[in-house]
Amino acid sequence: MIHNVGILGVGHPRTGSKMLQILLNSWGLATTHEGHSIHGIISWQFATDADAPLPAYRLDEVSQKVQPRDYTFENIIYHIRDPFYSIPSIALTETFSLKFRSKWGNFKISKNRVENTIKSILAWDKLILEKNPDIIFRIEYDTQKLFDFIKNVYGDGVSMNTSEWDNKHNKRNHQGWGVLMNELEQVDVSLLEEMNNFCHKYGYKKIFDTSNKSLIREDFNIDDMRIVPNSEHYYEFIRELRTHPSNLDGFVEHVEITTEQQIEYMSKYGKDYEICLEKKVPVGFIGVVDNDIRFAVSPEHHGKGIGTYMIWDLIHKKPNSKAKVKHNNLASIKVFERCGFKLYNKDENFLYYSL
Repeated sequence: MIHNVGILGVGHPRTGSKMLQILLNSWGLATTHEGHSIHGIISWQFATDADAPLPAYRLDEVSQKVQPRDYTFENIIYHIRDPFYSIPSIALTETFSLKFRSKWGNFKISKNRVENTIKSILAWDKLILEKNPDIIFRIEYDTQKLFDFIKNVYGDGVSMNTSEWDNKHNKRNHQGWGVLMNELEQVDVSLLEEMNNFCHKYGYKKIFDTSNKSLIREDFNIDDMRIVPNSEHYYEFIRELRTHPSNLDGFVEHVEITTEQQIEYMSKYGKDYEICLEKKVPVGFIGVVDNDIRFAVSPEHHGKGIGTYMIWDLIHKKPNSKAKVKHNNLASIKVFERCGFKLYNKDENFLYYSL
């Protein structure tokens, strides 16, 4: 018997299926992670029509196992996670499903965990795109986009709830890229290029420098990071960071700022700034005033990739933002170019960048 269900949420393992399920539940829809509920199923196994290693169950007939081939779906949501973070998570914690993914993804398992993971992500991408998903949900950036899609489908049956938007779900601790670097060096360049193309296709920053088989991005724990709205609590932090000797030369205006001047400025533009937290401690700020990006990172956190992280987050919210950079501010130039900004103009004082 074929069952028609409203929603299928599908993606590669460790790329946000639990987060998707909890978001949909918080908006009033009954969906189940790797199971069947009233409004649908969230399950990576449903990328295939094969018997799954963790079969889903019908809500009203728990004893009856059901498989992907038993269903049709009105709406398919393809959830994706930045591969810079999903690759080590998959390689180091998602081993039980590798044989299944190898079989149905049509790739051979090697001793190289990075190679296996990249092949698996690319194979699952192909399988899911063949199902013609109705929406692609990047878990880092597209929560509002997903809500708007669900609202359009279900109308008044869906209500806004932002309590789960920034929470991490189904987290598994692992050692990250550090224990995988030797294996990365053994991966074929063509496969690394395919992964970089995947990142570009879905609006993520490229991961690999294929000239020397290394990471382009710095490695910090994304689960420790948050971007939060600015508030009076952070005004002095922004002032101190803005006027710190290691940051001062990077700003267009090389001036000291008093506390009173900062309060006056923030009363006008404070809402245009956001704060980057690492383990709830402020480590940087970013803002857009007059369509110009300005940011700074605490000196003790320079070189960790936090500037890149903030800008990458910003451009998904404000993609038309531009940057005005001093010729000698090589660090900022490098960050903007890493995030895809291109030089469109220059004068004797500044370089002008846009996406």
